[in-house]
Amino acid sequence: MADSTRQSNISRQKTRVKKIIGRLEKVHPDAKLDLDFTNPLELLIALILAAQARDDLVNKVTIELFKTNRTAADYASTPLPKLQSQIGKINFYRNKAQGAQKFSRPRQPARRRAQDREYCPRQRFRQTNHWRRHARDAPFTTPGFYHKNRSG
Repeated sequence: MADSTRQSNISRQKTRVKKIIGRLEKVHPDAKLDLDFTNPLELLIALILAAQARDDLVNKVTIELFKTNRTAADYASTPLPKLQSQIGKINFYRNKAQGAQKFSRPRQPARRRAQDREYCPRQRFRQTNHWRRHARDAPFTTPGFYHKNRSG
């Protein structure tokens, strides 16, 4: 009984979200992301850095960052202090450097814990929606990248 109620709630939420997105696309048909990127990995890193930071500052920092780190393996193998110094102009650069490395590492088998089943925080939800909207058609071939769908 609880599963069927949960499934119906999820389906209602999905239809509601689709209606809202449809309305937003009608009102803002020319909306685009202000971050500069050329592939989905760069988009992911730029979105991590853009949380609570100005897009123009993120674009300035990512020019050099994307030149030195071209693959997910580059981010994973870069020492954390070096990565932190590369993005040091951005707010919360220590946490963002750790996040960039975390998403660049190969996926480990997930253990089913209570934390894994909880609803994701608002910021991750926002980043996931940017990711889905702007990179869904771009091919992504970097091994080790994963996106953990926590919404169901």
